[in-house]
Amino acid sequence: RLVNCLIHIVTLLIYHPKLHQYRFQGVCYRGMIITQYDLDQYKLNRHILNRSFLSASIDCKVAEMFAGEGQQSQMRHTYQSHRPLQYSCLCKYFIKQNSTAIYIESLSTRPDEKEILIIPFSVFKVINIKQNYLDSTKAISVD
Repeated sequence: RLVNCLIHIVTLLIYHPKLHQYRFQGVCYRGMIITQYDLDQYKLNRHILNRSFLSASIDCKVAEMFAGEGQQSQMRHTYQSHRPLQYSCLCKYFIKQNSTAIYIESLSTRPDEKEILIIPFSVFKVINIKQNYLDSTKAISVD
């Protein structure tokens, strides 16, 4: 039921007559704080299907802020070994089809975030994964 409802919302959004003015193609970034389980879902050369709206930005610095860049030492760690349980992750999306994402800066209450909204049921291919565990400012990068 929920999936059907989401499909209807996405269909309405995609075919809205004013949507064309917000369509986006290009590079955008999404910052996340993730667990090892989350990271394990990303495999090189595999496809990822997002099932919800994803917020991203054309400004990499904004995405880094949402990823907790530079805050790795304050993220959750194991008690005894101090191994990280959470990682800062920066995803870089190459949006090729203009029906995949919309640029909503002019609609946002925070236009300085230069927000891109990625539409549900968009498929992306993982083309690069960098794990920089020793660099506390950039733990994981996914393209």
